[in-house]
Amino acid sequence: MEVRQDSLALLPKINWEIHDQWFDLGQVTYDPQERTWQLLFGATSSGPFDHILRITSVVSYSVRDEARIGVYDFDDIEVNLAKKQIVITSGFPLELRLDILPDFSILML
Repeated sequence: MEVRQDSLALLPKINWEIHDQWFDLGQVTYDPQERTWQLLFGATSSGPFDHILRITSVVSYSVRDEARIGVYDFDDIEVNLAKKQIVITSGFPLELRLDILPDFSILML
């Protein structure tokens, strides 16, 4: 499934599918030249993390990790076009902020 600026109506479906799935923050990868950010996720906190959330056209990203526990669940993915950001939150105190270009895409593989 893929969400772009012109298909944001699909974002609730991605949120529904990844809500309460788990990921290891240490497995986040970001390629600034390709502008691709991704992480692996799965159904349990111990893995396997065999699905991919990939976001393209990412200029930069930041992490606010107050819990510092390593493995987190997904709570929500929000796209803020006015701020040109995607914000991913967890049920734990964690926030991932991705600065994006208008041609971004969110892919769940």
